[in-house]
Amino acid sequence: MKSAALIRDTDSFTKMDPFCTGGLVGIPPQRGSVEFKSKVHNGAGKAPVWNEKFEMYVFTYEDTKLTEKSGLTIKVCDEDVASFDVVGETSVIPFKDILNPTLKSLTVKILHEGKEAGTVTFET
Repeated sequence: MKSAALIRDTDSFTKMDPFCTGGLVGIPPQRGSVEFKSKVHNGAGKAPVWNEKFEMYVFTYEDTKLTEKSGLTIKVCDEDVASFDVVGETSVIPFKDILNPTLKSLTVKILHEGKEAGTVTFET
């Protein structure tokens, strides 16, 4: 996970402390991790830079059918003292986009309640 450019701000008087979570969806049970969580970028506000690497392996079988609903989801949140607020999240990013050998970096929109909340950028 590289960075985000956020439009939506969940803090009124201070800068947000963003982190992101995500995972693989629409796949059969896997060995190993299928979810991730970045570190919290304290005081980053609407321009967090995480530059964190996560490894997730996808094992497929002959009868496995990966569909448009198979892929990666990402959610950006703002950490508060006792909880967190969701800033925005992606719809499913299909494996065909993630595994495209010509794309090294992807920037995708995140939404909150149907409204644009910003973008997240990650590398594959």
